Amino acid sequence: MYGKKDTYKEMAEKGLVGTDDFKEFAKYLDYYGTDSLERFQENWKKFERYYTENPITGLDNFVTDLSNIGMATFDEEAGGWVINLNSAEDAAKSFGISVDMVNDLMGKMEEYGGVRAVVTSMEEASLATDELNEELYEAQMKLTDLKADGADSDVIDYQQGEVDRIKGEMETVGELTDRFVEKSEEEREQEFRSLKDRLADYREYYKDAMDRGDREGA
Repeated sequence: MYGKKDTYKEMAEKGLVGTDDFKEFAKYLDYYGTDSLERFQENWKKFERYYTENPITGLDNFVTDLSNIGMATFDEEAGGWVINLNSAEDAAKSFGISVDMVNDLMGKMEEYGGVRAVVTSMEEASLATDELNEELYEAQMKLTDLKADGADSDVIDYQQGEVDRIKGEMETVGELTDRFVEKSEEEREQEFRSLKDRLADYREYYKDAMDRGDREGA
């Protein structure tokens, strides 16, 4: 995403705001999905703040802005940020940027280990585990069928990525469940963001990245 910054900025400066590329990117930035130059210029300030040459700098800016409006707190014991959102919509609306952009940033924070999810009940952990077990079975069956049918390597690689992603989520759920068991009743009752929402956001981010052909971003 960072590597394309100059392209879109140059297009705006040259007045090439009627091209499909510019419109698509402008809509990606905007909470309301508009492609006007005025909204683009406003949203560009946030984009430049969050997508920096050093990704860590931009993510630090993002989580700092979240903390300034009470949507993130730093857990010194765990050594990571806890995101206090019901959904990505909350942050998107507050910042005036798109839900897609927020999900992308959240996904990057997950990659760099800057955000931790929290299991808020054993029932939630059980439901998440059952859902992931079913997804893994279906994904593995599809991978087997693709290999048997002699599918293209790109298709097989994509499906293998799906299998690996689900396995990674299952490991995360296991770790979070163990952490939950060790927590006191008071700690469990704190209003942290639910695991269900975190997984949903990650899946949306992953799907969007793959749809864009951004395998590195995924």
